[in-house]
Amino acid sequence: MGVEQGQSEVEWLEQVVEYAKSAEMEISIRTDEGSLLEEALKQGFPSEHCLLITTDTIDRRRSLYRLMEEIGVVVDFSVTTGAGRKARSQQEAVLRSLAEETLSAAGKKIEAEALSLLLERTGFNLWALKTQLEKIISFVGEESLVTIEQVESMSDQFREEALYELNNSVADRDCEAALQVLNRLLDQNYHPLQILASLATEVRRLLLAREFIEDHLAGSLDPSISYGSFQKTVLPIVKEQTEKGSPLGSMHPFALHKTLVRSRAYQTADLINALQHLFRADLTLKSTGISERAVMESLIIKLSR
Repeated sequence: MGVEQGQSEVEWLEQVVEYAKSAEMEISIRTDEGSLLEEALKQGFPSEHCLLITTDTIDRRRSLYRLMEEIGVVVDFSVTTGAGRKARSQQEAVLRSLAEETLSAAGKKIEAEALSLLLERTGFNLWALKTQLEKIISFVGEESLVTIEQVESMSDQFREEALYELNNSVADRDCEAALQVLNRLLDQNYHPLQILASLATEVRRLLLAREFIEDHLAGSLDPSISYGSFQKTVLPIVKEQTEKGSPLGSMHPFALHKTLVRSRAYQTADLINALQHLFRADLTLKSTGISERAVMESLIIKLSR
């Protein structure tokens, strides 16, 4: 367990082990923690005890969920999911309301660009947004305005767990970081096809961004353009030139800014080649017995070249 023997914190564990030995108890090897929880729920709890469980996602088809409904109370606070305009609008409204409430209670305000960056980093994660705001509020002290520089230096990346981080590392061609994130995702039981789909979406966005620069920005975009300047000069062109519901037009402005800037590091042929690598990896995963981890690691190396 990564602790030294003899520490007071693990004395209870030694007693448990001794009791288990004396009672000839055995620990079965489990891969499904949901089944373990389900068995515990069926046995019931001591009087005056209760169990509170929160989760971002849930499978209503599972017997565990049906059991929770039967013996307890299920409260649904979900907001419309997905990347559609309606879903994104509802999610952002909830996030901005929470941000305003948290900042107002501390007597603070935040720059519009700073809030956009923070929302981009946290995604639709209320816990992440609140904890990041509380950390930033403590950091700024007596200052009444939170700036984008403070958010950049103090906030962490939470959006879509590590999938977003993996996409960023691949887009930046940081092979070492991308491999580390990939293996963390696989260890957390993310399905390779789920990771593949996320990478494919990122590559397609980069390809669309590259083509947009060629077609509507005369093939040029200042890589050092600030988010503020981007909003004033480039964003209106994107809104004017893209169709309603298009991948670029439906992106959050801050994410769009980063995607367009990143796409400058690629040639169109590079991105088409990346899509071919993704297709071959998809085919290999579905039609061969090659190790899934090996297939995905090979793909990351090719995409990061």
